[in-house]
Formats: sequence, structure tokens, C-alpha cells
Amino acid sequence: MAGIVSMAIQQLAPILVDELKQRARLVIGAEGDVKKLTNTLTAIQALLADAEQKQLTQETVKLWIHNLKDASYDMVDVLDEWRTAILRRQLQEATEESNVDPNWFETALYQISSFQIRVCPFFNPASCCFFPVNDICLRYDIASRIKRIRERIDDISNDKETFTFEISSEVASGSSSADAPSRELTSSLMDTVMEGRDAELDQLLEAVLLGDQTTDDDGDDNRRNLQVVSLIGMGGLGKTTLAKSVYGEVKSYFDRSIWLCVSQPFDRLRIAKEILVSLSDDGSVDPYHNDLSFGQVLERIHGRLAAGMIKLFLVLDDCWEEDPEKWQELLMGALSGARYGSRVLVTTRNQNVANALGCGVGGEPRVIRLGVLSDEACFAIFSRFAFMGWGERDVEMVKDIGVEVVRQKCCGIPLSAKALGGLLRSKKGGRMQWQNVLDSKVWELKLSKEKDLFAPLWLSYYDLTPQLRQCFSYCSVFPKNFVIEKDKLIKLWMAQGYLVVPGCSTSSNDTDELERTGEQYFESLVIRSFFQDFQTVRDQCGSRVGFKMHDLVHDFAQFASSNECYSMGTDQIDGSNLTEVKVRHLSAVYGLPFESICSMRGLRSLLFLPRWGYVFEDMDTELLSRLTSLRLLDLRDCWIEELPSGIHKLIHLRMLDLSYNDFLRELPDALSDLYNLQTLDVNFCTSLERWPNGMEKLVNLTHLSNSQVWGLIPKGIGKLQGLKTLLELRLGRDNHRENGTESSAASLKDLRQLNRLQDSLTIIWLGGSSEHVEEAEHAELDKKTKLTVLSLRFSVDKEERNDGDQQQRREAEDEKVIEALRPPPNLDYLGVEFYQGSAPMSPSWMESMKFVTKIKLSDFINCVELPCLGKLPCLEALILRNFPSVKKVGSEFTGSSSKKVVLFPRLTKLGFIDFPEWEEWEEINGDGDDGEEGGGLLFMPGLRSLRLDGCTKLRKLPEVIVRMSKVEKVIMIRDCDSLEYE
Repeated sequence: MAGIVSMAIQQLAPILVDELKQRARLVIGAEGDVKKLTNTLTAIQALLADAEQKQLTQETVKLWIHNLKDASYDMVDVLDEWRTAILRRQLQEATEESNVDPNWFETALYQISSFQIRVCPFFNPASCCFFPVNDICLRYDIASRIKRIRERIDDISNDKETFTFEISSEVASGSSSADAPSRELTSSLMDTVMEGRDAELDQLLEAVLLGDQTTDDDGDDNRRNLQVVSLIGMGGLGKTTLAKSVYGEVKSYFDRSIWLCVSQPFDRLRIAKEILVSLSDDGSVDPYHNDLSFGQVLERIHGRLAAGMIKLFLVLDDCWEEDPEKWQELLMGALSGARYGSRVLVTTRNQNVANALGCGVGGEPRVIRLGVLSDEACFAIFSRFAFMGWGERDVEMVKDIGVEVVRQKCCGIPLSAKALGGLLRSKKGGRMQWQNVLDSKVWELKLSKEKDLFAPLWLSYYDLTPQLRQCFSYCSVFPKNFVIEKDKLIKLWMAQGYLVVPGCSTSSNDTDELERTGEQYFESLVIRSFFQDFQTVRDQCGSRVGFKMHDLVHDFAQFASSNECYSMGTDQIDGSNLTEVKVRHLSAVYGLPFESICSMRGLRSLLFLPRWGYVFEDMDTELLSRLTSLRLLDLRDCWIEELPSGIHKLIHLRMLDLSYNDFLRELPDALSDLYNLQTLDVNFCTSLERWPNGMEKLVNLTHLSNSQVWGLIPKGIGKLQGLKTLLELRLGRDNHRENGTESSAASLKDLRQLNRLQDSLTIIWLGGSSEHVEEAEHAELDKKTKLTVLSLRFSVDKEERNDGDQQQRREAEDEKVIEALRPPPNLDYLGVEFYQGSAPMSPSWMESMKFVTKIKLSDFINCVELPCLGKLPCLEALILRNFPSVKKVGSEFTGSSSKKVVLFPRLTKLGFIDFPEWEEWEEINGDGDDGEEGGGLLFMPGLRSLRLDGCTKLRKLPEVIVRMSKVEKVIMIRDCDSLEYE
């Protein structure tokens, strides 16, 4: 609650400054409303900490906060609309000057740099109001709405007198109350550690590995192919942690091990499909895009298990379904095909669920009950979070209070120990602060039985700043057991305006500061144990950090959000009530008609999460234009074919995810009117051919993810100097049309001003045009100092290969292009494909790549010699693929000399793949003795992996390679028929 009020205050305050400086005028009298609003909200803000606690037990206070939230949200929307109108007018005026000043856009960007560079949701109108807004109607409308909201907030403020709120000293500082934790600390806390569960672990291992091998009264063998083991215990006891430990230890005893999070609601088709996908190594099952019925999926599971005689270990985590019939089809039908000794391990809070699963396989389940931990084990967990990084004297000062906190308040529950340990770590060396936690009134709250475990979480929650509370509770918009990606979450926080940089200015580093603030917020929530199950998420776009929330923490986050966040299809909510409860952030898995969703006019986040074949078949995208308060719209993998023509009405939109929509062919021009857009994701929209005109108007665009998009980006992209993410730049064959006019597609020179690009860039279809040589010089890649991954993909033209003159011209052009494209100095990875030059690719900048660790060169069809790479000091992995013209590898590759030198000093992985004409690998000679330390050469001293594949004419290896015993253990040779090697 305090977060949204703080947001409104921070947006109001600069308007007062602007009014005084006569730089932004509303309507006569409006400044009085702004001043009064600011004063009223500031007075209310001082009471909110107490009000938020009292709403837990007083419905009238809860209603008062609800009304205040509504008014604050409306206030933020109005102010954002005012700011956007000013920006729109500035861009229009700049456009009108374009025929006079050839550098009109650069001039305009300088004037409105706060919008182009500073994607700060708490805008500073002083930096954006150099031009008066002449539209009197707009000014009057904005002022009138501010006046009406001011009157609403006045009434709300008057109502506060009926409550006995206490004034709090809490202020929105924009950072956690604790010092930002170090990366090393948060990384260590991401590892799951189990305490005090040795006996239960042994029981589980025995049950899973040995199982029930009894006989019935008649002496008949009573063993079943599939047996169920149930782990039962209340929430927060560590059932999942224990099950994961077992899962890791027993995997080698089974042919196939599968882990599934079941959760609520029970979805038998999803569960069955996940099992089938896990059993399908050949990729023949696409879980999202198939129309298999439940019965067909069961048949395939049974068939694969039976045909492969698979001994299966299946973990069903977080089960709630009590109906035996729903389990019977799955367990008795499909999984009965598994080989004898197969096991199903179930974690649940409910004995009835365990019984239902036992009936599903025709017998009683093996039940292991998880009790509370001993105080000693609980204190060990508590200490890991509370005292990590502390000195011995600091620990001794408060250890006795910590023991009492564990004994009195943790109740043997590991989750409580983690939460309280993370909370108290921020109060280093302060006995009084520790004692205050022990004596807090929060422990006296009388909540429902199911919320009794919330007290430790409440203490951690209230110790956060208002901004951090918003960031935490927002996470409940995702379904339970959903893998949340860290980087995307930070972008979502930014889109909602939750990230606050103290003393936010209009400097060019503001977006960097916001993202760093997001990192700090994330780490603060990690140390409070709000996040867990950290993992690496991998897909076609690379690898990222993912995590989950404990189901109890998820319940608490949703409770703390006052039901502003919902996950439709998992929260079992009645769609007819969503508007009444004022849902602000919604993720939709399935279940509610699309039109009902679009009737929730107050939505600020809308995420569609298609899962296992469920799609919104009635999705009329035109309806989305009703949701004019949206900051985030996530339509990932929704099979949409077009965006609504009214997309420009979503003026507050900061983040738009359209990725994996294979049928989306164009982005409407109206998209360029979304002046506040920060992130646009069109990854794997493989049919996208047309981008919107006027993209230069997207002056706040910071991240453009466009991997595997074939349509050429328009030139306007080169004017977005605040752009930090541009995954791919595809070049046209010729940047000038036949009539002599310049092509509308972006070229290499459009990269010149994009010096804030970071992480990864792939340039595609290089070469094949004489213009690419000159443009490569203007790209100034060496100034993109935050780029760490660079991939260069040259074009392939079969007609050129058949024309000798064209081929020679192309070879010369590619050699000039690669020379002109000087990479940035901090590059970590360099990849080059389809380079057509015949001379070795040895540009003058190659040896200056001091930090590159991996190089991959492929399809150099004309190259007769390998480039000189032996002196790169940090190179660890080198992969060379498809060099059909290379016949000899020697000193031109190693860069050897008579002086004492280490060649490939850090190389650990080397691969030669598809070298069909390679005959000779020259001996590496020097003053030393075959690579031993001495007066001469040292060759690849750290090599651990050598791959030779498709080198059919290579006859022998250099002696120094043969003698490397470490390499001999891991060397892989395939399709090298002429090679003499033992």
C-alpha cells in the first residue's frame, strides 16, 4: 500500500517545482490542487505502516486502505498521461522541424533526454516541460481529473480520523532497510541445505529402493510393478527439500527419473503430457502444440514404458487431489507399463491424498510422516541465514536472543527459521533490535489456522521498504511452482515503477542504475528466503537464472497484495468477482473467457501463460485496447496473428512480450505511438516480416529482443541511443533501391550511435554488398564496450560461387569487412560463419582480443589457412568447423616464434570438425623439449579435450599432442580414416 502512495507523491513533487519555475502550466488554480494533494498524501504516508498492520484484524481499516489505493492508482495514471502528452508534443514539434534541420532528431533527443535515456517511472517534469503544452483541452482535462482525485483523497484523509493510527518514521528510501547483500552471500544462500532429517532420509531411501516385497496369506507374491511412497507433513517442514535429496541419490538406480510439480488445480492432462514429454528423448512430442486427448497420451505413456521395459521413478510434488478415481486412470492405466521396482514418491500435506494415490495403484501406500525439527536443527538453519558473514564477537552479542527466537517462534519449522534468520541478519550487532523482533506484536495476531505460519513472514515483510514490499507481493501474479526468470522479473518491476534510485537524476546512467537497483532488490529478497529452488533456465535464447517461491510464501505474497495479484486457472477464482476485488495484476493459464479478462479495466499487468496445449481460442486481440492502464502485456506463445489496431491506446505500456507467436506477420504502425515502451520481445516470431514505421519515436525503448526474426529492422532503430538490447541485426542485400533512394532497412552504420548495447549481438547477412565495407567502418563496434558476445554471419550466394569474377570480388569484400568490424575490447565470445575470404581471417585487431575466452569459426569454404590464434592470452575454447580448403595446419595457426612463449596458454577445449582436405599438422618446434617448460615453446599446457571429426585425410598428430597424457584420456576421434593414432 505504502508503495503506490509513495509513487504518487514522487510524481507530484516535481510538478510543484515546475509550477514555481513557470515551466509547466496546468490551468489556473490547478497548482493548488497539486500542493494540497502532496501535503495530504505525505501526511497519510506517515500512518500507513500502522494501518497496514491493523487491516489484518479490522475490516474497516482494510476498506479504507482499499479506497486509498484506488485513488492513488488513478492519480499515478493521470500524471503519467500528462507526462506522455508532453513527450508526444515534443516529438511532434521535432518532426515538424525535420525539413529544416538535418540533425533534427539528435537535437530533439538532447532536449528530451530524460525520456530517451532515463526510463525512470518517477518522472521529473522539470526535465520534460521545456515546451508549453498548447492543447488547452488536454490541460483542462488533466487539471479537472487531478481536482476530482484530490477531493476523493481529501475525503479518505478525513476518514482516517476515525481510526487510531500511530505515526511511523518509515520513509521510502528506495533501498532495503538492510545493507544490500553481497553476491557471494546470496549465491551461497541459493544452495539448499538440509538439517536434522537423517532418519527420515534413511526411511525414504529404504522405501524407494527396497519397497514392499511381502506376500499375502496364501503365499502368493503380492509385489506390484509400481508402488507409491507418500511423504506427509504440514507446510514449511521441508518435504520438497527432502524429496529432492532422495531424487538426487536414487536416480542411478532407475532407468528414468521424472520430477513433476502437481499443485492446484489438479490437471490430469498436463500431468500426463509432462510425463510423456519426459519419456520422449527424440523430441517427437511437442507439449504445447498438439491435440492429443487424455486417453491418447495415456496409451503412449504405457507403450513407451512397456516397450522400453523402463524402471521408473516419478516424484509428484505438492499433491492436493483426494479423489482416487482421478489418480487411477493415470497410475493403473499408463504407469502400469513400467518395469517391476518402479516407484512414485508423493509429497502432500493431506493423509487423504496419500490414501487416494495408494488406491490408484491398488494398495496401501507406504507413508512417512515428517514432523517438526528439533530446536538444535532449527537453530543450525537459522544461524546459516542470520550469521553468515558475521564476526565471532557480533554473533556472541546476540546468540542468546537467537536461541530464544528459534525456541519460541520457529516451532520446529525450517521455513520460519530461514525467514527469521534472514530478517535478523540485517540487524547486526544490535541486541535491542533482536529483542524487538522477539517481542513484536505481530506474534499476537489472530489469523486463520492456515495463516498461522505467516507471522515470521510478516515480520520480514514489514522490515522491507514500501518499494521492496511491492516487488515481493507482485511475484504472486505467477502460478505456484512457476519458474520465474530473474532478469525478466526485474524488467517487470521496472515496468510497474517499483524500482527507485535515490536522488534519481537525468544522467545517462539512470537505466543502468534502475537495473542495478533491481538486482539489489532481488538479492535482498533472496536473503529473506522469499525465493528458493534456484536453477538455470535454458532455451534457444541462452541460459538465465530462474527460481520459485515456496507455496506458503506464495500464499503469503498474495495475501500481502490484498488480492491485487491473481493467477487465473490456479487460484480457483470466480471470474465474475475479479472486477469487484480490483485485480491489478493477472496471469492467465486457462479457464476464463477472454472477453471477461478484457473487462477488467484497472489491470496493470496481463500475462498469458499457455500451458500444455491450452490456448484462448476466443482471443479477440482487439479487445485488449480496452485495458488502457496496462504497464505489462505478455502474449508469449498465444498463437496471435495480429495486434489490435487500437494498440496505441495503451499509452502507459512499458513492456510488451510477443515472443514465440509463429503466425504474427506484422507490427502495426500504431505500435510506434507507445512512447513509454521500455521492453519489446519478439523472439522467435519467425513469420514477422514488417516492423512499424516511426520506430524512432520509441525513445524509451531499452530492450529489443528479436532473435530469429526474419523481417529487416527499419532505420529508425539507429536513433534510439538508449537501446541496451538488440539481439540481431539482419542486413539487406543492398541498402539502395533501384531508383536510387535509400532503403528503409537498418544498415551497419545504424549501429554507430548505439553505444549502450550490452551482452549479445548477432549481425546476419554480412557481405554480398560493396556498401558493407564502408558501413562496417561507421558501425564503431569497438565503442560498444558492454558487448561480451559477438556473432558475425556472412551471407551465402550460390551464384557467386559459380562466377569467378564475382567470387574474387566477394572474397576481397569479406576480408575488408572483417578488418573494419573492430570488436569491443571486453569481448568474451566471438563467432564467425560463412566467411568467404581465401586468405586467413587475420584482421589487425585479432591479437588485441585480450579477454576473449571462446571462439567458434565455421563454414570458411575458401580459406586455405587458419587464422593466427595461439597468442590470445585468455582463450579457453576453440571450435573450427567446415574448412574444406585447408590442407595444412602449422605456424600460421599457432603463431610460434623462436622466443620463449606459451602458445594457447589457457586453451582447454579444441575441436577440428569437417576438414576433408586436411593432410598435415606440422610439428610444433622450439628450443624446449616437446612442450616441456624450458628455454622454448610451451604448447597448449592446459588442454583437456581434443575433438577430431571428419578429418579424413589427416595422417598423424604432432608429437607434443600425442604425449599429452591428459588429452589422451579425453581425445575423441571420429571419421579420421587415415590417422595413425593409438
